[in-house]
Amino acid sequence: SPAPAPKQPTLDEVANWKDGTLNPVLDPIAFEDAIIRSEIRPVMGYQHMADDFATQGGDLQVYGIQARWAVTDRLALIFSKGGYNVVNPGAGPDLVGWGDLQFGAKYALIDKPEDEFILTGGVLLSVPTGEEEVFQGRGDGIWNIFFASVKGFGKFHLLSNVGVMV
Repeated sequence: SPAPAPKQPTLDEVANWKDGTLNPVLDPIAFEDAIIRSEIRPVMGYQHMADDFATQGGDLQVYGIQARWAVTDRLALIFSKGGYNVVNPGAGPDLVGWGDLQFGAKYALIDKPEDEFILTGGVLLSVPTGEEEVFQGRGDGIWNIFFASVKGFGKFHLLSNVGVMV
C-alpha cells in the first residue's frame, strides 16, 4: 500500500510558528531578533579580564533589562540596553555606574507565516547617557541600522542579523 501523505500543518500551527522561536542570547545588545513581540527580560553579562590587560586582571559585570513592545503585529518599539556596570579591576578600586541607554524600532518588511519566514528592518540609537567612570557616556552616540530574519523548518529555526553601526 502507498505511504500516507505527510501531515499538513493546521492554520493555527502556521499562524503561530513564531511561538516556538527563541531570542538570541549570544549578543543580546547588537543582535536584535526578527520576531515582533512584547516582552521584558533581564540581561546579565560577565567578562573576565586577562592579567596582562591594562586593569591587571579582574572582571566586568553588567546588570540590565530589555523591553520590547509590539505596537502592531509588524511594528515594535525597543529598549535594548540600560543597566548598571560593575568593574572590578585587578589593580585599583572597584568602579560602578550606569551604562548608556539604547532604544529604537523595528518593522517586519516580509512576514510569511505559511513559509515560516520573517524579515525585519530596524534602527537602534545608543545614547551616551552612562557614567564615564565605567567607560560609558562618551562620544556622540551610535546608530545601529540592521536587518534580521528567521526561517523556520518545523521546530528548527535559522536566525540571521546584519547591520552597520555608525
